[in-house]
Amino acid sequence: MSKNVPLKKKDITDSSNRLQNDDKEIKLPSGRSISVKINGEEELEVFSPDGKLELKVRLTKDGPTLSLECGSLNLKASENISLRAKKVEIKADEDASLESGGKLKIDSEKQMDIRSTENVKVVGKLIYLN
Repeated sequence: MSKNVPLKKKDITDSSNRLQNDDKEIKLPSGRSISVKINGEEELEVFSPDGKLELKVRLTKDGPTLSLECGSLNLKASENISLRAKKVEIKADEDASLESGGKLKIDSEKQMDIRSTENVKVVGKLIYLN
């Protein structure tokens, strides 16, 4: 259960080595800090206790942009997770896995390429080609 911690005026500062102009910074009890920057575009940033950027929200004329820098990102929903964009890229520096407890469908309206520098295995009860 989350705990509400009241912020006091002393927790909000007008300046830091990262901030300029009317920017504000809030120090949190965890040691993290939140900065709000207003310099053409509006930005909200969350920094770790050691000063590393963990989360950035940029509010632009084209809409908000969210950037996360963390060790792990876990998304869990009891129903659906949906991604929709003009272009979606997923890249793993090591292994990648896609699993389904039910039907798995991959569909493309244009050419689909599957490439590997190693062997490609397809295992199934019956494999249909064309």
